[in-house]
Amino acid sequence: MDRFTRTQILDHVQTVTLNNVTAAFDSALPSGAGLTMSQMRAGITSGMGIALEGLAEAFRHLYEVSSAEAAIFQLNGDVADGQYQMTLLANGEVGGLIVPDPQGGPDIETGYQLMPIVTGAPVTSGVISPSDPFDGVSEIDVGDIPNTLKIRHDGQITISASCLPEVDGGQNRQIECDIAVFDESGDTIDIIGFRTSVNNSTGGRGNSATVPTFTIQGNTIIPPGSNIGLVIRKNETPGTVVDVVINRSFILASYSSLAET
Repeated sequence: MDRFTRTQILDHVQTVTLNNVTAAFDSALPSGAGLTMSQMRAGITSGMGIALEGLAEAFRHLYEVSSAEAAIFQLNGDVADGQYQMTLLANGEVGGLIVPDPQGGPDIETGYQLMPIVTGAPVTSGVISPSDPFDGVSEIDVGDIPNTLKIRHDGQITISASCLPEVDGGQNRQIECDIAVFDESGDTIDIIGFRTSVNNSTGGRGNSATVPTFTIQGNTIIPPGSNIGLVIRKNETPGTVVDVVINRSFILASYSSLAET
């Protein structure tokens, strides 16, 4: 059983529990029956017990009681066995993720590639840590395609991500990171658009490589059953070859509530 949505919690208390309590009182305290005080106490105790059990079950589903958090991250970052190398594309170059044009035109070559956080390291692979199972279900789980997280519900979800590339002669790496949304088949639905460039200076100082943390509500941007992954491209003119070594990368995702739908 999945965790209750907001509507399901209210229905469980106001409808299911109420009906169960009413049925218990009708059975234990029948109208017109000559009941002893002991029978009255037993009937009231039974009905109140059912009501409290319903409230306890509703509270168990609240995220303040049991949160859902998941992560993808490189293992042993900043060491040779934990690094991976990518040849980056630019916006418009063929070979990256393709998204539908919202205006109905030709599909868009974004230049973005899914970062192989788990599968890219040559020796020590990365890790996907699903959310703790709730009644056997991880609400943020291993994605349908490698290097992604599967988002099982709509609702309010907070996402943050980061990558740390190797410095190349003290020059700015001119890299853009973002979050992409994929359907269950692996087709790209959209690039969310929280883009951040990566800037390095000599000795690794002045690095800015974090995709801003953002919170999404509803099911328009990330429909239930979608997958999310960290994507990367170069912020340079097409045609130039840019290889980058990624020392560290991660995605963190957490639910604060589920939608009413």
